[in-house]
Amino acid sequence: MTVPNKAQNSTKLSENLYSVGLLQAYQPERLSRLDFTFDYFLPNLDFDEDSFVSVASKDSQHRRNHKIQTFSFG
Repeated sequence: MTVPNKAQNSTKLSENLYSVGLLQAYQPERLSRLDFTFDYFLPNLDFDEDSFVSVASKDSQHRRNHKIQTFSFG
């Protein structure tokens, strides 16, 4: 006799709720946010926040010892 694991139980529950109309997908699944991180040492920064292409309406710079360490968007 095999004992079902939590993932199998969760899948069965979702299938049962969907089949009786209690669980509905209103919109198809999609990604709402993507985060990218690049960690490089650059002795001299030859770019600024205007060098990036983004649809974000906000940006910020994080500094350590008065030197820019990180650019953030969104």
